[in-house]
Amino acid sequence: MQKSLIPFLLVFLISACSRELTYPSLLSEADSAFVLGDYKTANILLSNYDHLSDCAAALKIDSGKKSDRIFFPTFNEEAIGNYRLLLELEQKFVLGNLTEYDFSAADSLSRYYDNKGLLKKHAQALLFLGDIYRLSADNPSALNCYLQAEIIGKKASDYILQAWSSKSIGDIYFDQRMFDYCKSYYRQYYQLAYEHGDTLRLVHGAQRMGKLYTIENNVDSTIFYYRQGIKLGRTLMQATELVTNLKANLSDVLIQIEEYEEALRIMDKDSANMFNWAFWYYGQHQADSAIYYFQKSSNLYDLQVRSECLEMLALLYAEKGDYRQSNNYYYQLRSVEDSLKIYSQAEETRRTNAQYNYNLIKQDRDSLAKKHRSVLALLISIVITALLLFLSVIMSLKRYREKKNNEILRERLQRQEEENRLKNSIGQIAENKRRINSLEIALTEAQQRNDELEARRLKSAAELLLLKNQQIENSRRQEELKLEAFTKTELYRKLKPINGGPPARLTEADWIELGCNIDDIYNNFTSRLTAMAKLSSNDLKLCYLTKLDIAPSSMASLLFLSKAAISLARRRMWKKLKGEEGTSAQLDAFIKSF
Repeated sequence: MQKSLIPFLLVFLISACSRELTYPSLLSEADSAFVLGDYKTANILLSNYDHLSDCAAALKIDSGKKSDRIFFPTFNEEAIGNYRLLLELEQKFVLGNLTEYDFSAADSLSRYYDNKGLLKKHAQALLFLGDIYRLSADNPSALNCYLQAEIIGKKASDYILQAWSSKSIGDIYFDQRMFDYCKSYYRQYYQLAYEHGDTLRLVHGAQRMGKLYTIENNVDSTIFYYRQGIKLGRTLMQATELVTNLKANLSDVLIQIEEYEEALRIMDKDSANMFNWAFWYYGQHQADSAIYYFQKSSNLYDLQVRSECLEMLALLYAEKGDYRQSNNYYYQLRSVEDSLKIYSQAEETRRTNAQYNYNLIKQDRDSLAKKHRSVLALLISIVITALLLFLSVIMSLKRYREKKNNEILRERLQRQEEENRLKNSIGQIAENKRRINSLEIALTEAQQRNDELEARRLKSAAELLLLKNQQIENSRRQEELKLEAFTKTELYRKLKPINGGPPARLTEADWIELGCNIDDIYNNFTSRLTAMAKLSSNDLKLCYLTKLDIAPSSMASLLFLSKAAISLARRRMWKKLKGEEGTSAQLDAFIKSF
């Protein structure tokens, strides 16, 4: 038997060497088969590799040679062993069969490939680790592994790694019911498959998108993706089981929206659809058939579905008037619910124990790695500290310059606004004076014509304009006097301390008093402003502070917000008042001149 295998082994060895691969061709081909979803071929290739390895080991022992290079003389045995282990975990990963017992192997592979600088294989090991962490409900660690794998996949431009990472991250967010984040990653998974013409992953992506839209009660999108998945999956031999599940899911949705005829066209008479058939017959008011399928379903699915079946059976028998049988099913339902509770507690205990074991392994390995990294970490920390100090000095100088520049700009804008207001007042007075001169000329002409009625009208108009000029002057002077008086109050000193320090905290009474002062100085400022838009209490506070030219840093302290939040609030305020996008400076200019 062994002699008959020698020619085959030689042919295989020559073939492997001639391809100049890093690993035996059977392993590389198995890896490709897993990616393509051809799991049957992949399993055969792995089995053939293991069989040939066993035969080679037997030949080596019979030959009495001590060399371990008899089978793969050009390959590193450690590298081959780890690659074989990687493929074993890859097989479990693509089929969803990883368990907590694979943690040690996945962790070892991750460290091995990380140290070797083999990024893609390191990313694969991280994906396996992520799945195992997810099994123990350690979602933060799982997400960290997936995100690292995603970064490597993008860096290496490996779309398979990117696709697997997107799918896994989406699954994490789906489990946590964070559907907005989940949708983004599922779409990314679907888009990657579409761009590369990867039908298998398109089917997987359609299944996940359909499941997501089912949760969101988006019936049209759910049906679209399930039908898309079924249509594409029918072209793939390796997607037969997936298509069956998609059809069952689509049937479930159609039955829920009472599209019974459509559901009937796609449902198969198989175990995956027993539950659907039960509800289909229930929707058709065929109680006996519904009971038959609910009874069959109660023995096919998990405890959760069994509890639903028992509840429906109890309900159906009650509708038929068979209360004895109905009570019997209600009794079984209580038993199943108790089992569900016990199972949930046992599952939680298992996850807790698995997490404890993971932590022990991680602690042991991390402590060993820490000893080797201590000197390097010290050097890095010194360099980073020096760099941070340097950057902090640079940033401090930059912030100081920006602060001074902003202060200069703010003062310039304020002066410009005051000048504009003064110019407007002066311009209005000058215009009124020009009109008065015109009226006086017209008055003289009317007097010459002895037109007393016109003369009285012109004289009255001229006096009215003189009165308006006087009102403008008085109003401006009164505003200045009121503002000057307000700046001497305790409330103003809270807003702008004399020593230039941070402003004091204002009570609600202080804010009310501030609004009254603003309204008194600036002619009912609040009511005129709120007539333009619906403003909140915080919006008004922001406007009051802007009107008094309080610096953004002081605004942030008074309103318990960050400077960035103050800037954002001012831009939003502009949009509320003007209905268009704008800047903080535009709002400041508007409020100060309002």
